[in-house]
Amino acid sequence: MTSRPPRASRRITCLRIFKAVYGRTPNAYLTQKRVQVAERLLRNSSAQIDEVAANVGFRSRTTLFRQMRQFRGLSPSTIRRRGEQALPGDADDSRRERRESARPAVAEVADHVKVTPRSPPP
Repeated sequence: MTSRPPRASRRITCLRIFKAVYGRTPNAYLTQKRVQVAERLLRNSSAQIDEVAANVGFRSRTTLFRQMRQFRGLSPSTIRRRGEQALPGDADDSRRERRESARPAVAEVADHVKVTPRSPPP
């Protein structure tokens, strides 16, 4: 019977792989996705900023303001005023470029991560 690595070790390995592929921690990735959705809602709807914050998973409008400033350097009201204008990072091309640039990182991580197959229980 082979021994499995402790849970903490597997979790850390998972986090390392995620960060190598996406360039950020899972929490930062999720926050960035929430900010992107909030931007679309602000540009394309008349919902209040409080509603937008709640709809994308932020606890308050203050959190939305902070995160938007951190990721985009703009306040929600500035994004709303700009309306339908595309912001950097929204285009399908940039998503495709990010995916393609992540592929070598995945291969590189796979070379360094040792995976031991699990044996079936007796």
